[in-house]
Amino acid sequence: MHFPKSRLAVSFRKVLAPQTRRRLDRFSCEALEGRLLLTAAVTNPISLQTAPENTPTTIDLSTHITDPAYPGTLVQLVTNLGDIEIELFNAAAPQTVANFLQYVNNGLYDNTIIHRAVNDTTTPLQLIQGGGFMPDGTAIPTFAAIPNEFSIPNTRGTIAMAKPADSPDGATSQWFINDSNNPGLDDPTNDGGFTVFGTVISGLPVVDAITALPTVDGTSLNANIGTQLPVQSAGGGLASTNLVTVQSATVVPDISVSAVSDNLQLVNPTVSGTQLTLNPAPGRSGFCHVTVTAQDLAGNVVTERILVEVTPSAPRSLNVNLGGGNPKSVTYKDVNGLSGSITLSGPGTAVVAFSGDSMRLTGGGGHVAGDNLTVMSVTGAGTTGATSLVVRGRGGARKTPLVIGPVSTSGAFNSIKAKRASIEGGVAAQSGLGKIDADYVDSGTINTGAAAGQGARFSIKGLAWTDVGVISAAAIGAVRINSWSNADSVSESVQAPFVRSVHSRGNFSPGLQLSGSGAPAGRSVGNLNISGYIGGAWNFPGALSNLSVGGVEADFNGDFSAPLKSLRVKGNFFGSLTAAAIGVIDIRGLMQKATITLTNGVAAGATDLQSLVARKGIIDSVIQSAGNIGSISAESIAQSTLFAGVGANVAAGTLPAAIADFSGAASIAVVSLHPTSKESGYSNSVIAAENIGTLSLATVSVNNAGTAFGVSAVTLGSLTALDTINHVRLSFRKITTQAQANAVLAADSANTDFQVIVAS
Repeated sequence: MHFPKSRLAVSFRKVLAPQTRRRLDRFSCEALEGRLLLTAAVTNPISLQTAPENTPTTIDLSTHITDPAYPGTLVQLVTNLGDIEIELFNAAAPQTVANFLQYVNNGLYDNTIIHRAVNDTTTPLQLIQGGGFMPDGTAIPTFAAIPNEFSIPNTRGTIAMAKPADSPDGATSQWFINDSNNPGLDDPTNDGGFTVFGTVISGLPVVDAITALPTVDGTSLNANIGTQLPVQSAGGGLASTNLVTVQSATVVPDISVSAVSDNLQLVNPTVSGTQLTLNPAPGRSGFCHVTVTAQDLAGNVVTERILVEVTPSAPRSLNVNLGGGNPKSVTYKDVNGLSGSITLSGPGTAVVAFSGDSMRLTGGGGHVAGDNLTVMSVTGAGTTGATSLVVRGRGGARKTPLVIGPVSTSGAFNSIKAKRASIEGGVAAQSGLGKIDADYVDSGTINTGAAAGQGARFSIKGLAWTDVGVISAAAIGAVRINSWSNADSVSESVQAPFVRSVHSRGNFSPGLQLSGSGAPAGRSVGNLNISGYIGGAWNFPGALSNLSVGGVEADFNGDFSAPLKSLRVKGNFFGSLTAAAIGVIDIRGLMQKATITLTNGVAAGATDLQSLVARKGIIDSVIQSAGNIGSISAESIAQSTLFAGVGANVAAGTLPAAIADFSGAASIAVVSLHPTSKESGYSNSVIAAENIGTLSLATVSVNNAGTAFGVSAVTLGSLTALDTINHVRLSFRKITTQAQANAVLAADSANTDFQVIVAS
């Protein structure tokens, strides 16, 4: 069906059926890039895994580590010009996706050709088409035609089904990839529109390269191929080596997975697809950690470190009772040669579960002899706020800790002490815990009810804790630790009503999730003295006047309901932070892949951010304020967004063009850059506010691969910068109209990417 003559612009062969002709409207096209990055993530963390001795255990990782941003099936087209990865829209076009996968899974697209390339930039109409023919022109076998499922526009990077003319439900095997926005293919009068069923997520430059190839008449191979057959060389003829071939089309996982164990003598992990199998060594039991690494198609990596407990068989297990008429203490020598002792003091009893070989009780029941000994768990009963548990390791290899399994009780503990010992799998004392003083805790949660035997607060002390969270119904008094680190991509947290103080000589990577219940003076946290990096989610009510830390990890996500007077970072800042306002931000290192969001707004009558200093530069970051920003000083700004009072409708990285794009009359007073001699001060970034004072950008790299960047304002006081590509000095003064800005830019005639927009 043709369009009305009044709308005709160009006549050409029907896009998807070479043997017929069709006419489409002229329309404008935006160069919309396909999505290139995936987002592999641990969506369902794996808790402690129990593997019976001598018995392999399999975990389906697809339910734990996925790419939630891309729920559709992924297909990879391997061509002789490069690979193209496609995400299919399973939910939006289920029958079309099932049909496409039928050809993929039967290998019918393997060793086929791209038999059509349209590169009409005037209409425009740009696409490549395949899925129909072998290099010798033989048509591939086809299944039954499928119903049309048109609902998604034919925009650049999308893949859609071809079909014969005047056959809305005639699609079989042929597909095409749009290399421009092609809205004429969305017209319902054009055979009901063409069904988009996926999008290119990686490899769009390969599509561009094929579209740009010369085309020749391919009807001598097959009359249905037509005259727009792309070839690598116009003079190379129709030889198969001169054609563009799809060597294979296969379903690929959104992630590839590998796994390593920190103790192969206990567990050897293997991976098949997304199936992780834990293979215990024969006749061994104990604890180890398996680190799973998942990588998406774009190379992004996430990890999860899993605590694995290999439980002993009956002949290799022995329970030792402490208290209740039995000895209060038991000694032994563990599998690593350390001498260990476990002592219970006060009311109640405990069962110490051992694994090993040739085990036997000696010394009146107070010593376990045997080989390869490991304490698998300590379980208390009837314990109270007057009960203490002490674990000690001695001798053996220098600095090697004694390892014991989880500690739990149905009652309470006044204190748990572990010196030169590591508790694997956490601690549970639901009726209360007064204090834990453990050199090492690895993997798991410290879970306690009300504080026991220590008044109203629970205290924590340790040397090095790894992958540990805390859930405490009681307020936490002092936290004193050398380091509390996160060894994978899963963030832990400290959950409690409030914390009086945190002193950490190294990293403090668990988040702080504080309710504020019963907090003194409305403050959820008191003194924070953290010399290392912070991480995890920080979210609590109440004020936090000043925060000084060694650095900010990428997984840090801070949400502060009250203003901060200052944030001082000795190292780098990689995370995200939201606050009503911040007085001073001083980053001595680099601000990279970071986000700072300030929410007070102009109506609050104060500046949301008084000053920010990033001494090593701001890269790939977003600073977004609802209200005014005072000054920003940095070595350089690259691939970043700096917005003050810009509306939510304007995406980061884009330049507002109209006054309506600003949400309020916010201002940025000063941006001052101080680049080294080897770098540009300002590149591929945007600065926008209704009112901008002084921008001293030092040097600007205007060559940005055709992507616009720069500055947007209603009024601009001054901007100075040196174009390092064309060696032209740009100087703007009291700019209030676009004509004024254009007059300055005209002096740099070779510049096409750096813009100064005066919104109107």
